[in-house]
Amino acid sequence: MKFLKQSKHKKEPDLKKNKLKFKKGKRSKGKLKVKKEKLTFKQRIRKLPAWIKIILVIIVTPIVIVLDLLLRLIKSLPKTIKPTLKYIANNFISILILIFLIFTVHTGYKLLNNTTSKIDQLEDQITTDKELDTQKQTELDEYNKKIEERLNELQKQTEEQQNQTKELREKLNKVSVTSRGSTTPRQSANTQTTTKVTGSKAEYQAYAKQLCNNYGWSENDFQCLVKLWNRESGWNPAARNKSSGAFGIPQSLPASKIASEGNINDPQAQIRWGLKYIKNRYGNPSNAWSHSQQKGWY
Repeated sequence: MKFLKQSKHKKEPDLKKNKLKFKKGKRSKGKLKVKKEKLTFKQRIRKLPAWIKIILVIIVTPIVIVLDLLLRLIKSLPKTIKPTLKYIANNFISILILIFLIFTVHTGYKLLNNTTSKIDQLEDQITTDKELDTQKQTELDEYNKKIEERLNELQKQTEEQQNQTKELREKLNKVSVTSRGSTTPRQSANTQTTTKVTGSKAEYQAYAKQLCNNYGWSENDFQCLVKLWNRESGWNPAARNKSSGAFGIPQSLPASKIASEGNINDPQAQIRWGLKYIKNRYGNPSNAWSHSQQKGWY
């Protein structure tokens, strides 16, 4: 009876569980879904290739050796040092703060030294610049003194020249002189600003042409000279400008300048002085004529 009861209570094996599990709605290829087992650290290392294991050994072994040596040193230390190590371990943060403060103080001291050195350099530059400025100032003062002295000399010279011109004008107003230099008191009393001089315009121009050839000037230059002195004086040796006081064929201002070539009333001396003036001032008569056309004087 017991056997029968047991046979009744025995459960039939579930064939459905042993069958392959197929995906719903799709045919599977007959592979079972097996859960992957989680591997331990040792198993994962064992599965690594040999060359990676060699690299790990090369890297890890020195670290392990160093740690082992440190542990042995700590164990071999005397009992007096161990409490200090414990104190350091307990107050590690405060020690780091002290180290940081010492580092900041050291860097600040360096910065101060650098700034002081730069300030000293700047002060040296400022002193050198001041010295240079003082030297330049002294040089400028000396130069200004020289200029003032030169101006005073020039003023004295101009005053002397003005006095000489006044004296000459007074003499010319008192005495009228002929071309040969003979004085005529009756004519000087009657005439005012001009005196008649012997000689012709053609003779003066011929003499001027000879001098132009000596200077190496062209025919065009001579024609420009004729036009220029026609405008200025009409080739009259006694011509005088009432407003400026210019005198002679070249209209010298003042008339005393002609004295460097001879008698101021001599037409040839006037021509010589006028041509020298044109050469020194303009180079040739054509340039003097162009200047006279532009400005109205030469």
